[in-house]
Amino acid sequence: MTGPEPDIVAPVLPRMKNIFPWLAFLGLAVAALAAAPAPKLILPAVPELGTTIRALPDMLSWQLVSRTQVLPCFEVTVGQTDYTVAVEGKKHRVAWVSSQATMFVTPENFSIRTKVADVLAKYPDKLVQEEGFGGFVPLPSGWNALVVREGKLDPNARVILYFRRAVTPEPTE
Repeated sequence: MTGPEPDIVAPVLPRMKNIFPWLAFLGLAVAALAAAPAPKLILPAVPELGTTIRALPDMLSWQLVSRTQVLPCFEVTVGQTDYTVAVEGKKHRVAWVSSQATMFVTPENFSIRTKVADVLAKYPDKLVQEEGFGGFVPLPSGWNALVVREGKLDPNARVILYFRRAVTPEPTE
């Protein structure tokens, strides 16, 4: 005579119910850390390329500055405008400064709201395509307008960001 088999899972379930909230919390904590913005410093002026930053934040993010180089970076606020600053070497020399802030305006009067077509109209034949990094237009002020990361250039799109960099990308073969 065979009867119902004993439920061997039932005694385990009450103890396992307590683990699910912890797993959910752990998952949210990991997701929050992964999406955390770079730490910010408040500075009186935008750091110039080549200058040394003595007091770096404890935690840094990473910035792609050329097709072959990723550098540690942090956020800087100057006035009401945010910038990303990447440094290289043990002396923490500034090698990259960029901005995607709506308050940022180049001396050429371009902002993040500027259409790619407007930049190309003012500076035709200046588009530089750097494989693995993107397409950008060097501006007379020393800023570069990043207009495409990958894929086809869309003239109706807006500029992605403005950047200056001291690093020299390796030539493509």
